[in-house]
Amino acid sequence: MSLYLFFLGTIIFCVLQFAYGSQFCLAVFLVPLLWVPLLTDKSVLKYRYVYFASFIFWLVSIQWISAPHPVAVLGLLILAGYLSFYWLLFFVSARTAIHNLQFPVMAAMPLCWIGCEFLRNNLLGGFSFCSIEHLLFATPILIQIADIGGGYLVGGMIMSVGAGIGTILFASVLSKYCHDNILTNNAVAINVTKNTQTDNRKNSSDDLKLFTHESTVTHKNLLAEQSSQIFLFYRILNYIRYMFSQKYNRAFFVTIICTFLIIAATLGYGYLTIFAKLNPLQNNSTVNSRKSLTLKIAALQGNSPVSITMTDKQLHDCLQQYIDLTQTAVRNNHDADLDLIIWAETVCPIPYVIFQNGATYKNIDWNQQYLERAHSMLLNISAEVGVPILYGISTIVVDNNRNKKSATEPLRLNSALLVVPKPPEFKSRYDKIQLVMFGEYVPFADYLPADFPLRSICQEAGRGDKPVAMLVGKNIYASVNICFESTIPHHVRRQILSLKKLGQEPALLINISNSGWFGFANQIDQHLATHVFRAAENRRQYVSATNCGFSVTINCYGQITKIGKRKSAEPVIDQLEIQYWTPIYHYIGDMPAIICTIFVIFLALCAYRKILKK
Repeated sequence: MSLYLFFLGTIIFCVLQFAYGSQFCLAVFLVPLLWVPLLTDKSVLKYRYVYFASFIFWLVSIQWISAPHPVAVLGLLILAGYLSFYWLLFFVSARTAIHNLQFPVMAAMPLCWIGCEFLRNNLLGGFSFCSIEHLLFATPILIQIADIGGGYLVGGMIMSVGAGIGTILFASVLSKYCHDNILTNNAVAINVTKNTQTDNRKNSSDDLKLFTHESTVTHKNLLAEQSSQIFLFYRILNYIRYMFSQKYNRAFFVTIICTFLIIAATLGYGYLTIFAKLNPLQNNSTVNSRKSLTLKIAALQGNSPVSITMTDKQLHDCLQQYIDLTQTAVRNNHDADLDLIIWAETVCPIPYVIFQNGATYKNIDWNQQYLERAHSMLLNISAEVGVPILYGISTIVVDNNRNKKSATEPLRLNSALLVVPKPPEFKSRYDKIQLVMFGEYVPFADYLPADFPLRSICQEAGRGDKPVAMLVGKNIYASVNICFESTIPHHVRRQILSLKKLGQEPALLINISNSGWFGFANQIDQHLATHVFRAAENRRQYVSATNCGFSVTINCYGQITKIGKRKSAEPVIDQLEIQYWTPIYHYIGDMPAIICTIFVIFLALCAYRKILKK
């Protein structure tokens, strides 16, 4: 029974990956609920079933990874196999905590889940797609607690509430179906017990009947003397007194109270933050001082497909589409001047070439006049419309100090390049730091054969070395992240804190992405969810310009204010009211998640030691 319920919960989790943004995503609380019986079942669990279910979940949920090239299916299989180990680690550690350490289920499940999620988001560059909390991105009131503990806290809340409801459901309503393996054993835990005496159950049942009979007589007398409201209240008080008089019922009742308190605290904090504007953790004086600062931004959303081998015509069509969108954004904005136009990632096929340490055009086999004309074109586009433009572009670094092989193969960087119109010049450049696994690098590539299939399709890129604050308005700085960098919470937080130390605290977060590889798959919905969480976690306005995805503006509460239509090419224009403050998450960071991770590793070692003893 417990194994069937586990598979049902996993199937629901998998189906919800294709329902992002709908009210069906509130069914996410069913996932931990249906996992409770398996975690509390003391019978020997064959973990291969857990790994198999997890593997299928990842294959289906991130199937878009195989879209760029047939060989990428190999990368999908490897990645799904790798990610499945985190689910296995969760079940091993949670079961150890519940059975060996007698941890309450409502505590063990969120602690172990957060620890495993932290590992997944940090090892091998990190991969945070399909996190359980992302399913709530369209319900802002439930994700406001992210400014305390990041998205990890929202995920922990889901696991804890699901565990609490599962405790209540399986220990009472469905106990006749699971009576052999689910009963409460302490304050807020449900666990396995096989030595429960039938007599005790019978005695408890007889006591309940006797109590009900006595109460009924008393209630009839009260009904004649008092109103029905007082009668109902009296019955509730007596029932509560009875529940506290029984050990089993006390545990059951405490579970209900804890579940209710978690839900109430989450909703209450969300309501105070969004609607009452009374977030007790924000600096109201700081927030109010920013309200006079506004930015009008156009985030361009194209629909140009991308492939590994693109023809010159395809590259030209993509460039022309974004030039047209730039002009459309300016024409449609007569009431006020735009402060910034944002292009998507790498949609500008013109490379930005820089030379270092005495390198010249002689070091590369490229036409100097062509590159100079191309650079002038980038400046002219901004000068013609009279608006700064943030280009998604490739930067080619030619460095004389690199070895001979590298000199003939210049370093390529994935960049965001800011161009200002008066006077026309290249102002700022940010180079992507966190590269995409199997897209921009292959893990352990130095140990793989040169003809390894994934290496042949991987566009190996260099890494940037620092965040950059771009001045996009009067005294308004922006921090840029590129593509999947927005999926890594600690990376965005670290960028903000690093720039703040330099006296250039960003009030705006900008993401440029290119999802043209994936053909409008559910990846664009999953990516949109990460944008929402980065805005809520860091309490910053967030803008994303995406090709073949959603261009969007998000306020500091994680509410989407403007978004483009799916599969359409259009400029998404919004006037942003700059409002931000320093959240608790910036102070404590991922320390709670790190503690959970240490706890998970300890539990895994305990489980491994137990296996060795056997």
